[in-house]
Amino acid sequence: MMNCAKCAKGDFFAQKIRLLKNKMYKMKKKLLWLVAICFSLSASAQQAKHTFKLGESDFLLDGKPFQIISGELHYPAYPKKPGANG
Repeated sequence: MMNCAKCAKGDFFAQKIRLLKNKMYKMKKKLLWLVAICFSLSASAQQAKHTFKLGESDFLLDGKPFQIISGELHYPAYPKKPGANG
C-alpha cells in the first residue's frame, strides 16, 4: 500500500465532505421540523369563521355591507406606443 501525499489529501477531503454532508442532513432535518411546526401553528390560528350572505341589495360579510371590486385589462385593446413597429 502506498503512503503518498496525494492519498493523504484525498482522505482529508473525503472526511471533510462526509462532515459537510452530515451537517447538511442535520440542517435539513431541523428545517423540516421548523416548517412542520409553523404549518401546525398557522392551521390552529385560522379558526376564525366568517359569514358571507346576500342581503336585500348588497353582500354581507360578517353581517356588514361588503362591496366586491374587480376588473380586467385586455392588452390588445390598448394602442401601441408611438413609433413602435408592427
